[in-house]
Amino acid sequence: MRWWPARVVAGFACALGACGAEESPPMRTLPVEPNPLSADDPFNTPQPRRERPRQVCAHGERAIVTLSGTDDEPGTRVALVELPAPPGTPRVVRTLELGASPWGCAIDPTGQVAIVTLRISDRALVLDFAGGEVLERVPVPYYTESVLFAPDGGRVYFTNRWKDAVLAWDLDPGDVFALRGTNYAGRSDEAPMGTPVGDNPGPMALSADGRRLFVGSVGGMSVAVLDARTLDLIDTDDDPATTTPGAPAGVTHIEVRSPVGGLAMLDPYLFIADIGRGTGSEAAAGRDLDGDGEPGDGTANVVFQDLQNEIGVVDTRTYRERHRYTSDTICCRDFRDVDPDRPAAGLELPAPDTWPPETVARLPPRASWIVAGALPEAMVAFAEGPSARSAGRLGQLYVAYAGSNEVQGFDVDDSGGLRPRAAAGELFRTGMNPRSLALVAGPHPRLVTADRLADGLTLIDPQAPPGSERRLSLAPPGVPAFPATDAELGEAINDMTAAFTIDGDQTCAHCHRDSGAIGRAVVMPLQTDRRWSARNIMAQRGLADTRPWFFESAMNEANFFPVLNEFARRENFCCERLDPRIWTALPALEACLEAPDAPGCEAVLDCEHAPPETCASLPYGGGASLRRRDHMLDAAQALLGRRETFGDALYEVGLDGTRQPIPLDFEGVTRAVGLFMLRTPRLPPNPNRALELPSARRGRLLYEDPTVGCALCHPLPTTTTSGPPGAYSPAGMPVRFPPVISPERTPEESDALHVTAGFISTFPETRQSPAGLHMGATPLRGLWDRPQRGLLHDGRAASLREVLCPPGHPALLPGETGHNERDGVVDTHGGTSLLDSHQLDDLMHFVRTL
Repeated sequence: MRWWPARVVAGFACALGACGAEESPPMRTLPVEPNPLSADDPFNTPQPRRERPRQVCAHGERAIVTLSGTDDEPGTRVALVELPAPPGTPRVVRTLELGASPWGCAIDPTGQVAIVTLRISDRALVLDFAGGEVLERVPVPYYTESVLFAPDGGRVYFTNRWKDAVLAWDLDPGDVFALRGTNYAGRSDEAPMGTPVGDNPGPMALSADGRRLFVGSVGGMSVAVLDARTLDLIDTDDDPATTTPGAPAGVTHIEVRSPVGGLAMLDPYLFIADIGRGTGSEAAAGRDLDGDGEPGDGTANVVFQDLQNEIGVVDTRTYRERHRYTSDTICCRDFRDVDPDRPAAGLELPAPDTWPPETVARLPPRASWIVAGALPEAMVAFAEGPSARSAGRLGQLYVAYAGSNEVQGFDVDDSGGLRPRAAAGELFRTGMNPRSLALVAGPHPRLVTADRLADGLTLIDPQAPPGSERRLSLAPPGVPAFPATDAELGEAINDMTAAFTIDGDQTCAHCHRDSGAIGRAVVMPLQTDRRWSARNIMAQRGLADTRPWFFESAMNEANFFPVLNEFARRENFCCERLDPRIWTALPALEACLEAPDAPGCEAVLDCEHAPPETCASLPYGGGASLRRRDHMLDAAQALLGRRETFGDALYEVGLDGTRQPIPLDFEGVTRAVGLFMLRTPRLPPNPNRALELPSARRGRLLYEDPTVGCALCHPLPTTTTSGPPGAYSPAGMPVRFPPVISPERTPEESDALHVTAGFISTFPETRQSPAGLHMGATPLRGLWDRPQRGLLHDGRAASLREVLCPPGHPALLPGETGHNERDGVVDTHGGTSLLDSHQLDDLMHFVRTL
């Protein structure tokens, strides 16, 4: 395919009326959600405006970077950047004002044209890549995000988060760049568009021949395969009797059962970055949480401490996974991990931390523990020359880890197997939170990352050693480096938690992607029965006016304890005196006070200076830190460059009345995360609200009808009674109630939702009675963007219709189950049994506008 110079392309754009003429129809942009905090709220402190680069695309020695900003303050610009060969320094050539929240980008194979998507505006922009001029603004649905060119440049693919679909442009195969055929300007906004591929689609990859398109689903946790020419879905198992949840009948996607962070292709192998299939449940007992028809989830993951970072290798000739690689710290770095070389170690742990033999048996082979960073988020792969192939190497794969600020390289053999080019501690270092990775192709391939929280880029020469990376700031002059406020400290900890964990593996963002959620129920710490009970993952959005949090309405910004506790429990630190394998062999404190010279008493009385000898041999414990407080302070210094808050929102008042920052110990980092979660709403603007459909207006009347009952527990505008007390709470407390649907029960008929006394002591506002664990009403705002694969508190409902309908309702589709009942009594979750299918559609249309 031939591509003409920019002046010819621009002439074509003028012919379409884009030169100096008013756009018809004009570009529309969704309004952002307002900050619910008042101007005088002590938490509502001024924040720097951040660029937040989202995507970097490179061609030759030039790149384009989308500066998306935040959900609350969208960016409007892209940067054109020069990436000179070593030892040159990257520099910004110019910036362009384009529209609200520039998100995805792609450059055509010849390097002449770039396409940029605007997340909350209804346009995709065609740019002259060399000159930086906007050539065309093409209508697309809101939330058109990722973009990818076909190898021959004749087609462009997009993912759309609103429609959960893939869209495409066809380009003129002749001498002039021109759209032909597909144009979304004439479509009704509410109409389905494109090919549905799963909840929250994101990364894409094409086979080398351009015939198959692979689309990863962050919320749906699968990879859809499409015929790239027709956009028809391909059934990956050739069995019309099997269907991936959320897919059309008879279509099976590549089931990852984990949010897809990135895709890369090196024919015939597809590489998938994810966080593993573990749900923290028992490996082979209790509820089937991975959908394979067997009890448990089939993994050795235990609660939260073993969230993993994994790379799957799929043979695209069979659509079967050929290899799977996991974090190099899946065991032996946490008090509760078991050494597979000595399985009996797991049996020595006290309950409930004991590892049963069936869990030990599911530890993956040690040879697969080669993933050395936290939260794999983006990947690139490239083939090598004939000499490499003759040696059995297909090429190289590089992975950016958003949670630990690293890039790791792998050699790929002809079976798709991976061999790490560097191990943990020896990886390339990026700026904070690398969310995009691009290849600068050529005789001397290089890599460039878009470092989202650092507001910058990192340029990496794979042939040079770590330490040779070069960085470029994209922040405007005078803007302080991130983090610069207490809320930004919390954001850094939330997205890059790995520095504060024992094994360097986990982050809050593993499950709360972009402050949202994934469609996977997980086992929570301190539940009475880990075999049968699981909780849906909640979004970190709109929390300022819906406190206290959690389903129990028991947690607020000052008591954000359990998750970070799982990542770095006190038992891991020798001088906390909580590891029974050490301290039961030593004298009690009282005995040492009476006889301080007795054997072992020096360690008991002065552990920091004379720790027990067995501490030095522990495979866990955070290195030199003997207490958790020291571990947290050291981690804060290493990641954030400070050991205390700034004091603008998190402070103590001294005796002299002055504000004093608080230390970033365990309490300090948890308070910082809580502050981040409530500081701004971070609710993505709702495209359904902008439709103003008559059906949604009818649905609102039903929602507010007391006989239907939705507004009784989900009153507008916050859609929850769990927030600050109001007219619905005359007692001055959040409203909580036992489950309104049949509680999940164990085979012994006990309530699987019950929590332990330890949970209640941690969150004293928890209420538990013979009727069950009392819960708050989950906020409904942002439901349009939630994965539909698992709704309700335990993820049992596969659609909003299943949530609303009682069993047997005629509006249920084939294969759907109504859950609006408790123990055979219908309408326990709203009076919907008498609504017909049209009324239920109206009600669902309204709920999706919230």
